[in-house]
Amino acid sequence: MVVAATALDARAIDALCTRGFAKIPHWMPEHRTAEVLMDVLELDRTGLLAECSLGREGKIDTRVRRSRMLDLYNWDLSGSRTVHSNACGSPDTRFELCKSISSLQDQLSTAFASRSTHIEKLAPFHTETHYLSYPDGGHYRRHLDVAVQNDSRGWSRMGRAVSDGGSFSGSEARRTISFLLYLNPGWEESMGGALRIFDDRDGDRTFDILPEAGTLVLFDSCRLEHEVRPTLRSRQCVVGWFKSVREREAAPS
Repeated sequence: MVVAATALDARAIDALCTRGFAKIPHWMPEHRTAEVLMDVLELDRTGLLAECSLGREGKIDTRVRRSRMLDLYNWDLSGSRTVHSNACGSPDTRFELCKSISSLQDQLSTAFASRSTHIEKLAPFHTETHYLSYPDGGHYRRHLDVAVQNDSRGWSRMGRAVSDGGSFSGSEARRTISFLLYLNPGWEESMGGALRIFDDRDGDRTFDILPEAGTLVLFDSCRLEHEVRPTLRSRQCVVGWFKSVREREAAPS
């Protein structure tokens, strides 16, 4: 029998809407978290996790970011690294994980609809989900999950560019809610690797969250800068974003 992840309570929703982030310990049961961790480690050993890059240009700079990632929805079929097969790791574990994440999105959408909030409506079927692994010495410098370029505030056109065949739609999407699920049990402060969130209302105030197994962190992708402090041992997590979609604004005439 599959044990579902814990439902969000009103306090978590209130924290997300007011201060911009929420920490939910024990969101996923211990045995399920262990299964996901085993899957990440197995896929990493297989060579499927690739070095993380920066921005849309795909630049790799380990001075800024040092970690490896695998997209759970869009596997790399280019031949540049091992192609995914259901023979790798545990497809059932990934299936159950994605079901939990889908349920989480439904809970958030229902909660946002019942209260006044600046958070954009979450779009069904527009979710990024990745396995992420930080090696000993891994880190990610302070950043915002929504890239602010050319006043776009992170909105990007959906579909393919003309150079790729040209199928841009009349819509655009943006990351709205970031989520992190930590997988390593017994994590202690001396091991480093904390998520540090910067208070957007007080630039000198920060919040550190240890990456303890089963802990879920939600935060406003457009609002809160954050960083991953250098880790002194390997650590793994699930990372992703719930997105919003809107009709593309017409260019000024």
